[in-house]
Amino acid sequence: MPPTVLAALPQPNLTVTAPVGTAHSFEGLRMWFARLVILCFACGPALAEQDRQVTLVCRYLYPTLAGGEWRDANIKVDYEARTVDGAAAAISDGEIAWTESASGGHVDWKLNRFTGRVLGRITFTDGSRFPLSLEGTCVRAGERKF
Repeated sequence: MPPTVLAALPQPNLTVTAPVGTAHSFEGLRMWFARLVILCFACGPALAEQDRQVTLVCRYLYPTLAGGEWRDANIKVDYEARTVDGAAAAISDGEIAWTESASGGHVDWKLNRFTGRVLGRITFTDGSRFPLSLEGTCVRAGERKF
């Protein structure tokens, strides 16, 4: 286009002016953000404390001569102490494993943290029986019913 045509076109206003009270508004925004950060730090430990321990309800099939019976168990996982019901546990992102002592043997448990599937293997100390396997699922406990 020839320069005379460009001069005839309206030119956009590129002047930027700050609204009245901009400094005050920015200070208010900064204070609001600071309060939000403080609130997050104050609530963080409370939320972490709540998730530090969790109670799970597990239902598993216990083998019997008649085929098996379903059993329920409540277990308490303490992530900070790395225990399950007070027994030492190996806790990773995907699995919780622990050993439960029982009369005449022990149960080695493995719990998948993504699916909730729990597997147990009973081993008898006297060696007179074959190891038994337990299988079931665990979910986070909700409210007490009673």
